[in-house]
Amino acid sequence: MDYLSLEEVCDRVGLTKNQLGYLIKYKQIEPINLATWKADGGYRFEQEDVKKLEELYKDSLTLKEAAEFLNKSKTYVHNAAKDGILPFKEIAKGKSTERLYLKKDLEVFKEKIENRSKEESKEKKQHLSLYLDEKVVEAIKKKAAKKGYNGYKKFAEDILSAEVKEEIEE
Repeated sequence: MDYLSLEEVCDRVGLTKNQLGYLIKYKQIEPINLATWKADGGYRFEQEDVKKLEELYKDSLTLKEAAEFLNKSKTYVHNAAKDGILPFKEIAKGKSTERLYLKKDLEVFKEKIENRSKEESKEKKQHLSLYLDEKVVEAIKKKAAKKGYNGYKKFAEDILSAEVKEEIEE
């Protein structure tokens, strides 16, 4: 029977050597040569054990990888999972558990985030139309200077556009 080396298992499953070492330490996977691994030139694993590990980690991302995929912070991803917005699976990792996020779930979640961002930017653009007319901008600047505002944009948000339109018509 062919056995796989530590490096081959890491490549197949998509784990680092340290991560696989952690799984060995906490008996998530056991090498066949646990007592003689140094003399054998490294750990050796059975194909079946590696397949089980592959299934467990298939298309799954860690918290850090999920955050990078979504271009968000780890806290954002963790809170989304905690709030039930982002699905995850929990696997035993030593004495604790680790959350893994399926790539397909992350893709759906990312699309929702992007759609929400587009809707928010549409709302913001509706406010921008006020600044596109140069006459309006000039009238706002004058009014802001009279009332002691440093930034005319903040002033424009504080007043009604109808008040400015009166000055344009003059």
